Amino acid sequence: MIVNVHVVSTVKLADALRGRAGFAEDLIRALAPRYGARVLDSSLAEATRLEALAAGLLLLDVYGVDTDECLSIGPAGKPYLLDGTVSISISHGGSCCVVASAPGIDGDLGVDVEPVDGFNRLVAHRVFPVETCEWIEAADEGPVRAGRFARAWTGLEAILKAEGTGFERDPRTEGIPDGWHVAHIAWHGHCIAVATAAPTSIELIDHDPADLMARAIECRRDGREGD
Repeated sequence: MIVNVHVVSTVKLADALRGRAGFAEDLIRALAPRYGARVLDSSLAEATRLEALAAGLLLLDVYGVDTDECLSIGPAGKPYLLDGTVSISISHGGSCCVVASAPGIDGDLGVDVEPVDGFNRLVAHRVFPVETCEWIEAADEGPVRAGRFARAWTGLEAILKAEGTGFERDPRTEGIPDGWHVAHIAWHGHCIAVATAAPTSIELIDHDPADLMARAIECRRDGREGD
């Protein structure tokens, strides 16, 4: 089974927005309102607004999500496409946003992305079971240990997203849920993990922000002409 992981750089997205009037006001009408509202919310940090814009653009471009009614959000924030044609999962971290999908998948999936930027021992021992901490710390300090920490963290988050529970479950005391297969892939200093019920491979699709914005504006223009 293949899971498509769509990724867009929020750094490149910020670059593409420079010189435009306002903060993507001409784009938000094409997005699902739940994302457009966050893009326009000046009380949020710019990084948060960029993540919302990136997610909204990917959902519009790949799945045609242009209204809130296209999505259902579970109690722990897990998104579902209401037409049931594809299972999806969304994550953002570091300098990118990713949306994973698997058409025809039997069951749920989860995705997580994090930058590989070090090992936080305190966080590890607060979150992971003992055996996971031992595996991480068995590696040499530096990039190898940081890589293991990122793999463990993204793998755990992807599983909890696939379960639909998030951190309502305490992996340190309750253990990591069984029955999930985790695949990893690297992207420009980031670690991406996908959790599925069956073994899978990842197809990474890197999107150009300028192209996403151009197509979003075209979608909005086509929508106006159809009104």
